[in-house]
Amino acid sequence: MKRFTTTVVATKVTLRRTVLTALMLALSTFSIATADELVANGSFEYPELTGPSAWMTFFGQNYTGGDTCPPGSLSCNDGTLIPGWDVVWSHPLASDPLPWTPQPGRIELQSDRFPIIANCPAKEGFQKAELDSHHRVGAAIHGDNNATIYQTVDTCPSMRYTLTYSWKGRLQLPLHNSDLDVLIDDIVINTHNNFGLSWSNETYNFTASDFDALLAFHSCGDGTTFGVFLDAVGIDGMDGSNPELCDEPDNLCLTDKPKSLVLLYDGNDDTSHQQTSDEVIIDPMVVANYPNPAYIKVFSHNKNRPAIFAGTYRIGDLITVTGPRNRIPPRLMFEIYSLQDLETPVQTVQFHTSCSQPLFAGDEFGGITVWSAGQ
Repeated sequence: MKRFTTTVVATKVTLRRTVLTALMLALSTFSIATADELVANGSFEYPELTGPSAWMTFFGQNYTGGDTCPPGSLSCNDGTLIPGWDVVWSHPLASDPLPWTPQPGRIELQSDRFPIIANCPAKEGFQKAELDSHHRVGAAIHGDNNATIYQTVDTCPSMRYTLTYSWKGRLQLPLHNSDLDVLIDDIVINTHNNFGLSWSNETYNFTASDFDALLAFHSCGDGTTFGVFLDAVGIDGMDGSNPELCDEPDNLCLTDKPKSLVLLYDGNDDTSHQQTSDEVIIDPMVVANYPNPAYIKVFSHNKNRPAIFAGTYRIGDLITVTGPRNRIPPRLMFEIYSLQDLETPVQTVQFHTSCSQPLFAGDEFGGITVWSAGQ
């Protein structure tokens, strides 16, 4: 996977839900998030567009003043910040001195309440976001209104989380004219472009590595202001805002040997478990780039037997394994291949699954993470 190197995203930002409680209570149509929904303002319904314009741009919660909109920008909306999100411009302008520090940027919101946009409705609610934005000072001369939005969500280490979001292209533009990178922490987990003109729903599963996770959407490309639309962003999982309430990972061998296992293809080199070293094979330990998608073969502990099954999986996908006679073999082996080379595995992973060794949800073995079990 490629890593995202913009300083403000690669360095975790401590954003602890900046939406004011009083403001949320005053908005009668606001849907109060459950304890398991961790993203604030993920449907971009606030600020609500009620004026004469079908679209407006807003600074994020990281705005502290100093940057102004170009003169005469009626849609600039100075003084109103978008709840939940920090916003920076994705790239320097040609006129900016180097080294460049990311600067507070503006996100564009569009509303279905106006006829001009009614033929392109939001996926959820009445508003959607476009990250190839407007109103960057100097962009009229030097171009590039691409914006990056991000927020930190409170998580519990080793707990399971599911990111969902929807996206669509605005216009059928040339490839890479306007791309959207999706990141968890500093890892790009997906990239979308304007070729998809209908709403697509995405799901990405992951385990948290710390007490917070940085979610970011990074617009990049030619900066033509015709970018990818984004809506219905959510992360479901255990709320880690009070670390003392974070549960211990599920012991999958607490009652009986599992009859099936659900594994996550996580596409990273993290390894954390309680099994003895002679039971575990991770070869090689470090992979420069996990294939996405990958072709994964699953074997029992006897490599000479045919694979239990094989399939193509993207990073963040779940793999359900059930052994012969509805029993999991004592060991499972995973071979991860690039679709361009089905002869030499990128990584081989083996670990113990018969419960004579500890097995917990969230155990990580290279590119494979234990997700859950069935009895």
